[in-house]
Amino acid sequence: MKSLYRIILSGLFFVLPMAMLGQTPLSKHQSQGWWPMLKNGGMVRTRGADGRRTGDHYLILDDGMGSIFGMNFVDGYLVGPDLTLGFIDDTYTRWELDIDAKWAFSREAFAGVLAFRCIMPPQTGTRLEFFGGQQSVDFDPEPLMPVGHQALAGSLLGWNDGKLYLSTTAGFRSSFAASGDVQLGIGLWWEKREREWQHKWRNLFRTKMQDNVPRINGHDVETWQEDPLLHWQTERIIRLDVDLEYTPQRMFYIIDDMTVIEKSKWPTFGVSLKTGVDHDFSRGWRSLRFLSLDFSMKNTKQWALHNNQWRYYTSMGFFPIHSWVHLADMRHFDASDFQWQVNDGLRWFSLLTNYEMSSNRSWIEGHGELSGENILLSRLSSNRSFREYIQLHALQTYRRDPHIEFSYGIDIKRKFRLGGTVGLEGRYYDGTTFNVIFAL
Repeated sequence: MKSLYRIILSGLFFVLPMAMLGQTPLSKHQSQGWWPMLKNGGMVRTRGADGRRTGDHYLILDDGMGSIFGMNFVDGYLVGPDLTLGFIDDTYTRWELDIDAKWAFSREAFAGVLAFRCIMPPQTGTRLEFFGGQQSVDFDPEPLMPVGHQALAGSLLGWNDGKLYLSTTAGFRSSFAASGDVQLGIGLWWEKREREWQHKWRNLFRTKMQDNVPRINGHDVETWQEDPLLHWQTERIIRLDVDLEYTPQRMFYIIDDMTVIEKSKWPTFGVSLKTGVDHDFSRGWRSLRFLSLDFSMKNTKQWALHNNQWRYYTSMGFFPIHSWVHLADMRHFDASDFQWQVNDGLRWFSLLTNYEMSSNRSWIEGHGELSGENILLSRLSSNRSFREYIQLHALQTYRRDPHIEFSYGIDIKRKFRLGGTVGLEGRYYDGTTFNVIFAL
């Protein structure tokens, strides 16, 4: 009975917004097919008062039906919606309320984040968001495989390399165009971090899972060597992130007053500053735990001949202050030995594990890819149903030998990739792997 009550309560978070949407008439096209659109993660918009094709109210079920049900080995099964209620005013400013509310059955607790955001017209590039909540998050703030996809990989295939901690946060983030070519982002938030234990130990095929303990093999990591959670303590921190991007001669293409496509023949240059201080400033200037600087450059070049494309990303940085760097504050890299990914794989090290080379000192990272219809195999055939790609990945962190990977594969209709990777650790062979990459 108690479990039934929790399911009904979780369902209300989904039913009520649907009822709210029903108070405003839908366009004829949407009234016939709003549910298929919604369940696939699309946007349902109302008919405007003046009969416009696009209306001023909208509802988005983020990630579609996949956002309602989830699972990880800390929370167990998660049930509840992740949806966005929005309104577009006469100036084309968007006001959104984002609700991510779930019940974690194994942990027997609610998990979710509530966010209120204001998105100015696309040409201004201005966005402001206030947020707060509590949920299990990855130690890597931007993991290669999102927690939702980690749940699928874990429950079906037994992958459990992404580790989680309990995060309680409150703060804001914003971004705006300092000029036509400069984009500035600022985030300031308070966070409480708590250790989490495994609540589920087996996947659907009864395979026993690893414990929720991140392993770091890098010699640059001192406090967190071998088993970081042996030194775990609940902590509270105030984080400040400042990100600056400069793209010379950037051009905007605005579609349907909401979608923005940016183009420039020049690379995008980035500078990122991250810092953290004790929440109570009790130690004076020593309350400053860390300060990191990251300098990056990225670009994509397209050639009409054979539809070839060259793209790259480079990054280098260091921690000028590193008195206490929590694993969640380190510089992480997209790395996973799980050979089924859901992105294009440009910045993915497929012969490293999560957090293996996460750094709290310094790093140099570089990635490059050439893709097209006339590289190697495609030269032998007139069949243009597939593309090829060649990649080079390199990473060096403090007191570590450089890690280098070479990848080659085919891209089938830009839906998924099949390829292989060979790696070097310093001057020595580090392994070979086969990759399957879904570009979702």
